[in-house]
Amino acid sequence: MMKSFFRVVYLLSFFFLIGTVHASGESFKVKKLFPVAVGELSETVSVTVGLNDALCITLPADKTFVTGLKINMKIPEEIASKKDFLLYSVFDNIRQTPTERRTDYSGERLSEELVPQGFTHTIYIPLTQDFNIKESPYSSKIDAIPNTNKNFVFFRLRQSDDRRAEIRAYEKVQLELSVQAVIMDKGILALDFSPAPSDEDFSIYIDDEKKSLSDKIFLSSGEHHLSLVSDFYRNEVRTFRIEKGRVTTLPMLLRGIEPTLQIICPKNAEILLDNKPIENNRAEFAVTSGEHIIKFTIGDYDVIKSISAEKGRSYIVNLTMDASIQEN
Repeated sequence: MMKSFFRVVYLLSFFFLIGTVHASGESFKVKKLFPVAVGELSETVSVTVGLNDALCITLPADKTFVTGLKINMKIPEEIASKKDFLLYSVFDNIRQTPTERRTDYSGERLSEELVPQGFTHTIYIPLTQDFNIKESPYSSKIDAIPNTNKNFVFFRLRQSDDRRAEIRAYEKVQLELSVQAVIMDKGILALDFSPAPSDEDFSIYIDDEKKSLSDKIFLSSGEHHLSLVSDFYRNEVRTFRIEKGRVTTLPMLLRGIEPTLQIICPKNAEILLDNKPIENNRAEFAVTSGEHIIKFTIGDYDVIKSISAEKGRSYIVNLTMDASIQEN
């Protein structure tokens, strides 16, 4: 009975130990760590590193448009032609806080690949499912998406195990790396309504596709067309441009469907609208639908005009004084 008890305790301890080792991931040492911070608009950051160094790539605080990272490597002549010589790795869930002074780390190796022969090579690290850049003979892409909860990506270089004997011969070799964020070829449209409406008051169509205002409106860069259709406001049509990786704000002044009237006439004219005096200030104002009579009086001279106002229409009445010259 006692033996069985110890056997169970032993097995439990064994499985606990396995779980602990698995949870802690892989421990490794780098020669030096370089902190690199990328911006949200594809600015390139360059750094010179050694063969057994690492990068801690800090991501922008706003990653709305960031879909991945691009690392371009310039490989020195001493190792450019060497086969199976240099490895690059991406690590997940680094336990320690990366600093320039720290060299010992532990984490989960997400991906590791050999750097192919050649003087340059580009590595893409996807950060979202929207990343759509494909591999080419001059570039590679890791097949997994790193966990960015800590807002950084850990990138490591090292010589392959088969070439570790040569480490001293190449310990002073340096590579030039340039790092930048990969920005989606889209922007966001923000509609600035005045006055603030209810979503049920109208429908928005962009390039003939109905859009919901409850979601961010992502659009490809370039020119687009917007239509506002409503039973409560005047229909509107706009043409606008979206810039890659930016928010474009489009002001939308919602106008009621009641007809409007603007009267333009000399300042000394008196105006009656349906026998009621109105100010002569040329400002547009709303009127009711139906027939209206406008009377202008300048001295002893009267002019009377009538209009039939319809919903959703605007009217301008322009009184001009003219003089004719006759020559005999």
